Amino acid sequence: MQVSTISQGGIGFYSSMYMEKATPVSVELLFHPREGMKKRNIFEGRIASVCSQGSDYYVGIAFDTEISYDDFIGVIG
Repeated sequence: MQVSTISQGGIGFYSSMYMEKATPVSVELLFHPREGMKKRNIFEGRIASVCSQGSDYYVGIAFDTEISYDDFIGVIG
């Protein structure tokens, strides 16, 4: 899987596997360690969109709960 976009509210990525819209999913994100940062790596969400991209699919996941700003900076930092 190749991540294309990420925000506090969701993530978009390319996948070779088709995924059904509205399917519940769990997403594990790896954080850059920072002192005092809480260690929450699993985010629950649902498949929000699926678009065919040749032989692959672009999949959008909407998180059930927005990632906090500090955690988001830990993901992209």
